[in-house]
Amino acid sequence: MVDQDIPQKAQEWFLLAKRLGWKSYDPYDILLSPPLEKLRTLSPFLARLAIQFGKFSGASIRWLLKIAPHEEAKTLSDYLESAVIFSIGEQRWVDVYLEELAQRLIARSIPTGHGVGWGLEFPYTSRFVNVAACTPNLYQSINAIQALLALYKLNHSSKCLDFALQGSHFIMDDLGVFEWRNFKWFRYWPGLDAPIVNIQASLAGVFSNLGILTGKPVYTELSDLAMQTVVNFQNDDGSWYYSVDGKANFVDGFHTGFVLQGLSEYAHHCSEPNRPLVNRVIEKGFAFFKQHLVSASGLPLGFADGSISLDGQNFAQCLQTFAICGQSSANLQAARLIWCEMMKIPSLNPGHNYQLRWTYGPAVLAAAHLFAVIVQEKKASLN
Repeated sequence: MVDQDIPQKAQEWFLLAKRLGWKSYDPYDILLSPPLEKLRTLSPFLARLAIQFGKFSGASIRWLLKIAPHEEAKTLSDYLESAVIFSIGEQRWVDVYLEELAQRLIARSIPTGHGVGWGLEFPYTSRFVNVAACTPNLYQSINAIQALLALYKLNHSSKCLDFALQGSHFIMDDLGVFEWRNFKWFRYWPGLDAPIVNIQASLAGVFSNLGILTGKPVYTELSDLAMQTVVNFQNDDGSWYYSVDGKANFVDGFHTGFVLQGLSEYAHHCSEPNRPLVNRVIEKGFAFFKQHLVSASGLPLGFADGSISLDGQNFAQCLQTFAICGQSSANLQAARLIWCEMMKIPSLNPGHNYQLRWTYGPAVLAAAHLFAVIVQEKKASLN
């Protein structure tokens, strides 16, 4: 029953996003309100408090604050990548979305000095950054590049490859790298020298893919550097801190999932000599994930050994991590359980307060990855 529900539910989520014009509110968009946006420059601390207030506020507050729903690059990249996966799985209903999503994602690209990047459509302040809307960053750009490469491999669109390559030049030449504890780190935001682990793993996965597709050694070399950084900063218990400079030494669910997914994608594309090491690191990290970031009942925790989190992205990334990193029937069954429980969470049944970037996009992408694994399992059982 679960296996048949997945593409059906995904189709509903595509129809919803299409009906909304691919626009929604976001948990972190409160600084789009003109009065509150001024806090970003007047008092970053108060701006962070406002963001936390906005995270737990609904659509009515945003309407009062004159915040309009907005289209986010991450929404488009999640839906585009999932559309490609479903299309490969012969779900023909999804093909009508491919070109539109690619064009919308390309239109959201932001010209930079050496290429293009992708960012958030709202101002954002955290312990690490204080940036205006439409500031391109590494995370949004990696997801856009990954989605464009997925479509390129499906239909050989030269435009998709061109923008993916332009995105890589933003990462290499505009963001660049810095050195910390004798390792190379890719910058998350322009000018930010913060050793944030999960984004290194995500880049390793995408650049290893680019190295295979283009045959250019620079991508393979940079992916290897990023991989080495992630491997060397894995904790003894198999976990990774969000950042390793003491500013954010927490271990949480969806960022750990990002690390494991990025390393798994790297292992799929990397050279044979590097694969055994990376597979051992993934195995150790996934063991930690299952023991400390999943409850005894099989539900995702927010932080290591913490409480169950109903956050949409946390649920979706947990499901996606099991689908991508789990190579056993037991892990697939665990993923099916997470899927069933994810269908119950309030943020996926919100009425009018939809959050496409934070919840529906990750959910539809996780659904696509789980669907792909189920298809593979069925094919294997027939052989």
